[in-house]
Amino acid sequence: MAFAKVTYERPENISIVVTEPGTARSGTSAPVEVAPGKVRRLEVTADPSAEAGAPFVVKVRALDSRGNVTQAPNTKISLNIAGSVSTSAIEIPAAGFKNGSAERKVTYNLAEEIMISAFDAAGNFQSEAAHVRIRPGPVSSVDVSVPPSVNAGAGILVSLTALDAYRNTVADF
Repeated sequence: MAFAKVTYERPENISIVVTEPGTARSGTSAPVEVAPGKVRRLEVTADPSAEAGAPFVVKVRALDSRGNVTQAPNTKISLNIAGSVSTSAIEIPAAGFKNGSAERKVTYNLAEEIMISAFDAAGNFQSEAAHVRIRPGPVSSVDVSVPPSVNAGAGILVSLTALDAYRNTVADF
């Protein structure tokens, strides 16, 4: 009788085949279910660009130490949005994960780059930040600026600024 340790990285059902070199003798194991490991980190993904005021999807996946999607963490996970606007964390309960993944719709109104990350309260799991560039929405108004006074016969400089519904400047107007 001999023993060997085999490491397999991906979760799936496998059988192990052993062949004696130089002979036709071999054997095949019964099926083995290789399951993912325990949650070690979180992964956050989102489209790299979204429109101000329009909902976009943020995905969170629970990963084991090998990067395999694993079961949901047994605690709630919070999404943090880092930008100029103060926001409350978006909570995802453990039951909100299906097959190790969860999705939430997020809306942000200021046109700027934001970073979205996920973590648990105990600090056991966290993610790298996903970067999302929030771009202005469609033009909803135009600001018209003029000087407070001018001399008769002089030209009046008029400045027009196209704005979306959240007062973000729309540059391609």
